[in-house]
Amino acid sequence: MGGINPEVPLHLAQATIFTGKGFRNAEDYAHYLIKFQDRPLCPSISLDPARFNRYDMNIPGLINAVGWSNLPLDQCYNFRPEVVRMFYANMQPCFNTDPPTFTTVVYNYLITVTVDILSYLLGYPIAGAEVLDEGDFQEASFNEVEAIRLYTRDTGEYHSSQLATGRLPDDLKVLHFFITRVFLPRSHGLNRIYPMDMWIMASAKENRPISYPHLMFNHMLHYCDDNYNEELPFAPQITLLLRGLGIDLRYKSGSS
Repeated sequence: MGGINPEVPLHLAQATIFTGKGFRNAEDYAHYLIKFQDRPLCPSISLDPARFNRYDMNIPGLINAVGWSNLPLDQCYNFRPEVVRMFYANMQPCFNTDPPTFTTVVYNYLITVTVDILSYLLGYPIAGAEVLDEGDFQEASFNEVEAIRLYTRDTGEYHSSQLATGRLPDDLKVLHFFITRVFLPRSHGLNRIYPMDMWIMASAKENRPISYPHLMFNHMLHYCDDNYNEELPFAPQITLLLRGLGIDLRYKSGSS
């Protein structure tokens, strides 16, 4: 699978704080209060894939096929919900950089996050297919319609967004559960099959490793959009990331 990047430049600098509450300016603080202050967090679910290893359902094997068997996802960390919400509320994508980055502000710190930094600080191997957004599916070695016909009980041609998990065989139903609750947690469409879900399931069937830090990076960016009122994922991982960057999460002065 390849190892974790041994040397990653970690960018951490003082941010200019206008309000004293950990935001760039008064507008950003107002945005947080309106859009993020009451956003719920995704529950952190820990499951042992071995529980689903039986003659007709080798979930550990499918997870291993994409290279995610040893991801440290079941570590529990104490976290403050307002810190996680602040992380997402202040997130600003920077897609014109190489590599793609996003910045965010947490308390007095301006943070730049890349896929390499996620890999380095969270201990996630970076090797594997690198799909950052749905547009990359056009270039991936994967035909969505053919995969649907191959891996579901229905032989008709359907776009994956029209499919529900009821059409999946048992092993892919459970794998889909792991994708949507453990690896890329979400609070909507839990029984729907989206293009990213199908791509991961097809990769598992075809023994094609996927770079988890790349998927995590893209999944985080989805939740900085004001148009979504969904549960915010990765609270334990964000806590570990911030601690790795040297941020004192006990900071309370002027915070709400």
